[in-house]
Amino acid sequence: MADREGNQTMQEDVWMLQKGKKVRIYCAEEENSAVRHAAFSLAEDMKKTCGSVVELLGEWKGESVPDTPVVVIVTAGTPWYDRQLRGTSRVELERLKDEEGKLRWEGFLQQVSGKILFLVGADRRGTVFAVYDLCEMLGVSPWYYWADVPIRQKKYFTLPADYRKTDWPDVPE
Repeated sequence: MADREGNQTMQEDVWMLQKGKKVRIYCAEEENSAVRHAAFSLAEDMKKTCGSVVELLGEWKGESVPDTPVVVIVTAGTPWYDRQLRGTSRVELERLKDEEGKLRWEGFLQQVSGKILFLVGADRRGTVFAVYDLCEMLGVSPWYYWADVPIRQKKYFTLPADYRKTDWPDVPE
């Protein structure tokens, strides 16, 4: 929920960014370079919007109860995804599949599980879309880099404990 100034309002059981508080972003070194670049952009955007202290790390080790908010960025079908997330009930990958059971082209899933926000793409572009969609939610315009659109700073940013979003291009065949 947002207040009148566009700041996210605090609730219980939420995933949260806050000024001066640490957040960890995990993105494996073997991810595509576009995905790693998006992870770096997300880290910078979290610093600029909320003043969070961001650690950009490599492979996620599957912390069951992290002590700080965590973002896990991963592309389905990569060796890192297969090692870390396949078979886990934390990520509802079925939400990204079409009627035939195939992952939707350029689709993504954003899902909160405790203090962990999973950003999962069906392919590398889907993963990049998941990251930049979150950047927009933080208040960073896609035109920030090219048109000097200012970033609105916030005291904090929250997502509900049951937050889930899936999206993909809707291109008729």
